Amino acid sequence: MYQQKCRRLEKKVVSLTLLMKHLQDQKLLSEDAAELLENTVSETERQIIKRHLKGKKRGAFPSELKTFAVTLQFYSTKAYEYVRKTFLNILLHPQTIRKWYSSVEEKPEITREALRTIEAKINEAATEGKILYFSLTMDDMSIRKLIEIENDKYYGYVDLGTSSEHSDNLPEAKYACVFLLVCIN
Repeated sequence: MYQQKCRRLEKKVVSLTLLMKHLQDQKLLSEDAAELLENTVSETERQIIKRHLKGKKRGAFPSELKTFAVTLQFYSTKAYEYVRKTFLNILLHPQTIRKWYSSVEEKPEITREALRTIEAKINEAATEGKILYFSLTMDDMSIRKLIEIENDKYYGYVDLGTSSEHSDNLPEAKYACVFLLVCIN
């Protein structure tokens, strides 16, 4: 009987407003306190509460919560894990966040996103009066031989980033040249 009552309650409480109303009905929260809470809760907090109340049927990850999750995980992985554990995994797994980071255009070139990120870090250090020094490492990496066609473009052939169209005389790629830039100070 008690479990059935709890299940019905969980179905009813699907938003912050309904949660406040339920707490008021149970005399656990005064009207003034409910109004104060309603006015002080930010959109990110609302999304966290809403996601928590939905349980396993959470649906798409809201953009406000995505921004919060990416920022928190970027600055502190331990803090992200703590929040994730405390709020019963309403935040996504760190591997999902890493996938979000790595979703860049897959072209054989140094991406604009990478250059913008480096520029932002250099500018940030310059405002603090610091100079950053980097180590650039270049190496080749074996890749699986595979030719793919997507939107009339061929992938898997040797491409030096010159944006030339596919021709039958290009060999299959066996290696990828990889650049790694590491700040050393």
